[in-house]
Amino acid sequence: MRIDNALFLRIARNIQFVLAGAALLAAGVAIAATLFHQANALNTTYDTEAVPPPYETKGISLNADIVRRRLRPPSSVSFIPTRNPVSGTVEEGDFLGAFAMETANKPASFPDDIRIIGGKDGNSFERREYPSSGQTGLTYTAELAEEINAAIAAGTDPYRRSFEITVLAYDEYKNRSAPTEVRFSTSFTASATPQRVVTNNQGSLASPLWSLAYKLAVAVDAEGTRNRIDLLEQIEEQLKGCKVNDRQKYLDKTEETFEVEKASVTADNVGAFLAGVCEAWKTALKSEEAKRRARQSEINGAEARNARNAREMQSRVAAAKLKRNASAVFIASSLFAFVVIVLVLAFLALENHSRSIRMAVVSMAKSESKDRDHTFDDANDGGENAS
Repeated sequence: MRIDNALFLRIARNIQFVLAGAALLAAGVAIAATLFHQANALNTTYDTEAVPPPYETKGISLNADIVRRRLRPPSSVSFIPTRNPVSGTVEEGDFLGAFAMETANKPASFPDDIRIIGGKDGNSFERREYPSSGQTGLTYTAELAEEINAAIAAGTDPYRRSFEITVLAYDEYKNRSAPTEVRFSTSFTASATPQRVVTNNQGSLASPLWSLAYKLAVAVDAEGTRNRIDLLEQIEEQLKGCKVNDRQKYLDKTEETFEVEKASVTADNVGAFLAGVCEAWKTALKSEEAKRRARQSEINGAEARNARNAREMQSRVAAAKLKRNASAVFIASSLFAFVVIVLVLAFLALENHSRSIRMAVVSMAKSESKDRDHTFDDANDGGENAS
């Protein structure tokens, strides 16, 4: 079966036109996809969640009462005997005890903290620096030591002696108290009975803990119905027994609470008061810690979500770049196919043109042959007629 070359060329040319159009269309679609994926690759934004700030414990607001308290002069000046009772022979120069005062500031250092200005026993002692506190202490004069030893030797055992001294107290900023009459009593005995000593594990009679213990002891037993040393030791031990991290804040809160509940606190129930303050303080700390943990959990959650969103954005950008590159390769392939098809079409066009020329040449040749045949026939016909 013979195939017409002209028909074949027309069919091939039409197919090539269709393929060229398809290649151009595919390239256009790929270009659009490339632009879309490039836009996604450049879009590095992602949803971020605001991270809450760390939890901060709100401090005590400043008020003028604190400033006024600092401006007040020392008060509740008292004398704390080192031992009670005092056993054995009293010697000149031995310490009887030391002064204490209530002040928002630190007491002045010896010899500027206490000034003796009178009293019936104002001349019965010598002022010296008390070793453990650095404050003014009192030592026996020769006359007082002789009086006590003589009384015990005469059979007055124990010998109880009361003292009255009028003093002025000064704090570190030279705030001066009003003249204060200090009364105290001490027992003296010749027997070697265990002597109760006022100790201070903080290393100073003026330490914050001891000062607060003394303030509470004086406030709850202003009339002196209880043994002051016993009460002072009880309060001091309870304050030290509450295990806290920030001792100074705990003492400040204890003092603040006492100022509020002062009317309800007595020498009998001061232990219950201190136990309640300790429990309330620990409960408050647990509550603050729970709030801090909750806030930290919120912070961790927000940071985790933000990190996850960042990873998703990075994955999205990477995928967009991969698709963009694939689209670019497809564009190049489509354009290459288009060029190949165009070259094929050009070849077919040349082939068609060549065919047309060949057909024209053949047609012209046939026409000339016919013309020669007609000329030859006409010549033959003329010869025969002449014969």
